[in-house]
Amino acid sequence: MYSLHEGGVTEDVSAKRSTGRPYDKRPFAQSIVHLDLKGAPPIMSVYEWLFPLLRKMGAHGVLMEYEDMFPYSGDLAQ
Repeated sequence: MYSLHEGGVTEDVSAKRSTGRPYDKRPFAQSIVHLDLKGAPPIMSVYEWLFPLLRKMGAHGVLMEYEDMFPYSGDLAQ
């Protein structure tokens, strides 16, 4: 009972499903945050602030996309 539009997420006001059980207001089973780091990867202090915030907000995982920004060296460089 959710819809996405330019103003953000709006939820239906119905509090129960047709079965009578409480309605779960989370539209998805898990929430994954995607960080695209190909432009300018943040410094460590940003991660120290961001990861606890994401956990507090209920994120289940983080997908970090490095592409050419990953520090390839040693065995990884080959």
